Amino acid sequence: MRKVLFVDGTHLKAKYKGTPLAATTQDGNFHLYPIAFAIVDSENDASWSWFMKCLKTIIPDEKDLVFVSDRATSIENALLQHYPVAHHGICVFYFEKNVQDNFKSSTLFPLVVEAAYAYTKADFDCYFHEIEASNIVLANYLRKADFRKWSRSYYPANRFNIMTSNLAESINSLLKVSREYPIVCLFDTIRMIMTKWFTERREQGVCHMHPVTLEVGNKMKELYDFTSRFLEVSKINDSEFEVKGDTRDQVVNFQTRHCSCFVFDVEKFPCAHAIAAAKAGNKHENDYVDEFFSNERFTLAYSESVYPVGDKTYWNIPPHVASFVCRPPSTRFPSGRRKKKRIPSSWEYGKYRSISKPSLKFYKCSRCGLKRHNKGSCVRPI
Repeated sequence: MRKVLFVDGTHLKAKYKGTPLAATTQDGNFHLYPIAFAIVDSENDASWSWFMKCLKTIIPDEKDLVFVSDRATSIENALLQHYPVAHHGICVFYFEKNVQDNFKSSTLFPLVVEAAYAYTKADFDCYFHEIEASNIVLANYLRKADFRKWSRSYYPANRFNIMTSNLAESINSLLKVSREYPIVCLFDTIRMIMTKWFTERREQGVCHMHPVTLEVGNKMKELYDFTSRFLEVSKINDSEFEVKGDTRDQVVNFQTRHCSCFVFDVEKFPCAHAIAAAKAGNKHENDYVDEFFSNERFTLAYSESVYPVGDKTYWNIPPHVASFVCRPPSTRFPSGRRKKKRIPSSWEYGKYRSISKPSLKFYKCSRCGLKRHNKGSCVRPI
């Protein structure tokens, strides 16, 4: 498993509200791989600090560990406290949208995207100098945001292909309906999803009879079919090859697993140039895929099973736990009416149509959830 974690939070819609926090990574087949979940009162410094403290008991602080999140200050503060050695990168998707919001009239947005995803510092500098020559205010904004946080080429660790926190958002989307459940039901839903994932992916790994994972194998085949077989390769020595025919000439070194385009170095499996060189040099490209993407590692990641808790009648509860009284959390009246959907940002896509006002018989109290009254006249104890 690559040492890149996505951390994010969402919001519960049940009676007692709350905020689920999650840490997720990506397996060798580019699937979601949940690491940890928690429910807290809200996203704040104390909640994220507690979450990171618990996470550190299973994920140690290391210099090659990477966290990807939005620009929430609470997450950054918690990482500085509990993971001072690890690196924190911001989600490029949200960063790009912030740029769009702050510089709506700018036509340089495509250059910002190219700069963020550039594999080499030379390419990044080329895009950035073009931005700087056209809009010095935008250039200063990008510089102040710190190149090491949002650009691939200047990032101090390896983010691999992971530039956004979309995987964390996928978890949020997966739990969209479950967020309205009570906390125990929510966690059981998460458990059922993980049980299904582990079973299906374990069987997939066992049935896949190739040394690299299915998705990486498909990516390399696609690179060969559309690019590599049209390139011209010249042998320099047993481990180095010159590759021509692309937009730029490149040099591939199989001994160090390096290509001058840096895609091979970052992605950790052969790029189009390396695949072309491997074919010309009678080498097998699968031999140069990092162990992160081996089918053996993928199968091992799902070797354990996720079991249900079982019916409570079969639980063996210690007396000191059974005698403990679990009281409901304190509640407060939320401002405004109860919302089912969050308000979309100006840069989010899709059409949000207004819904006609329901009749009085469908009015629901935002405090207790019952119909035919509102929170102002609610007298039910919680």
